[in-house]
Amino acid sequence: MWLKQYEGEIDLTGHDYLNKAQEVVRIWVEKDGPNTFFVNVSNLPSPFEFGILIVDLIRQASLTYAETFKDAEEAHTLKYIWEGIDAERALNTDHFSLTPIGTA
Repeated sequence: MWLKQYEGEIDLTGHDYLNKAQEVVRIWVEKDGPNTFFVNVSNLPSPFEFGILIVDLIRQASLTYAETFKDAEEAHTLKYIWEGIDAERALNTDHFSLTPIGTA
């Protein structure tokens, strides 16, 4: 059973297979506020593996945007996500809070 802890949290009810998985990243965004990231890489010892995971996440996000906003096409959402990544890499806006998990 999934117990919601925070307003805006993704409902994971029915995803019982997650009991065998490890959470790696949790991302919280505030309207006009900072982004907060919780990262646990203890089960991903290679930054290369983390990079693969992030690309998989980007592709899933693109599909989710296309499904959620019916007027969006997956190819366009993916293109816009990559453009946002490129823009952030170029600007490095650094308005986030990073909380490493499992590194103590």
